[in-house]
Amino acid sequence: MSKNLKIYSSAFGLAMTVAAISSASDAHAQLEATGSTFGTPERAIELSMSTQATYDSNVARAQSSQAIARGIEKEDYRFTPSLEANIVLPTPAAVLMLTGTAGYDFYARNTQLDRERINLKASAATKLAICDVGVQASYARQQNDLADLSIVDGDAEASAVNVQNAFSIGGTLGCGGGSIKPTAFVEYRTSNNSSIQREISDVDTLIYGGGVSYSSPAFGVLTAFVGRTEYDYTNRNNIVGAITSFHTTMGGFSLDRRLGARLQANGRIYYVKSDGAGVDDRLDGLNWDVAALLRIGSRAQLGANIARQIDASTAVDLRAMEVTSYGVKLDYVLTPLLRADAGVTYRVRNMEDTPTLPQYVVVGDDKLFELSAGLAYTLGRRIDITLRGNYQKRNADTAIYDYESIRMILGVRLRL
Repeated sequence: MSKNLKIYSSAFGLAMTVAAISSASDAHAQLEATGSTFGTPERAIELSMSTQATYDSNVARAQSSQAIARGIEKEDYRFTPSLEANIVLPTPAAVLMLTGTAGYDFYARNTQLDRERINLKASAATKLAICDVGVQASYARQQNDLADLSIVDGDAEASAVNVQNAFSIGGTLGCGGGSIKPTAFVEYRTSNNSSIQREISDVDTLIYGGGVSYSSPAFGVLTAFVGRTEYDYTNRNNIVGAITSFHTTMGGFSLDRRLGARLQANGRIYYVKSDGAGVDDRLDGLNWDVAALLRIGSRAQLGANIARQIDASTAVDLRAMEVTSYGVKLDYVLTPLLRADAGVTYRVRNMEDTPTLPQYVVVGDDKLFELSAGLAYTLGRRIDITLRGNYQKRNADTAIYDYESIRMILGVRLRL
């Protein structure tokens, strides 16, 4: 590796570490223990075409009577062709990355759910004088999973059809010539819904803060940070008594120690305090997001993740929710061409609703248990074939949202 690439490798490591801190208020952006704290990703330009055929025993994500309320055939088949890209360009000036998928969902029965499915992420990291600079952006658009849509009494379309758009852009900065560097981060997110009934849940989020990082090739990156997250519900100003905005403050520590050892870890623990403007203090307290990866021999690796975070939902009509999750996944190489994996997750959501908003059939607090397993086979140099099974069971405070579902997914990917 050239001298310049070593410098930008350090910049990339710190920028990505600080970027992970800025996602501390997003329960959907959990940490992973894969990757490397300092290593520059290898150059890659990977383009592929894929198709997935999915059998779903419960598209409605509810009991049979509520599938009728949504106007949904409970059992269905979905076909999703898509294009995928994974581009990594470590240049002498910067490290550039672009990953994403763009596809379309076609349902055999519930054609009202047919919709594009787009997920794009881009990032760049470089060094300017004594500063490590990182920039990240993302865009996603898709039909909501119906597990996250409350039922609108007497309106089947509003109970099922909602396209959610989410965009984010942010930056990170760490300056200093030694192992200790002051850091700063800022990120703006906006998320909106296509359904008129859901527009009151459109939310803009601004996250900003800073801290001090200590980095060492033998230890990783340890950061002490403070920050603030501001939530603004842009379409609630005309609803008398509704909470249109609130904020939380946070402070804590993060550790990124992915150094190629047998055991890798990446985590953060921090305290969150809400502003108290109509938001229940049960959201206050310690939050965490910790991931670990253990390599077992030459064929297996065991990953685990635990998290408790505050999130704003743009689907159910809330101020915020507390999401606690636990996950374990085992990957095993059966042969050079055949791989297997199995995992289990458990998630608990405590909802903080807004009583003055139009009354839907509120989901309420819920618990979700999920099992998954899969096989992946490489055929020749360019074709991957996957078979996956998934089981879900949800228990919600509102019993009509209790459900069980089974999904079977057959996928084929062609590398271009």
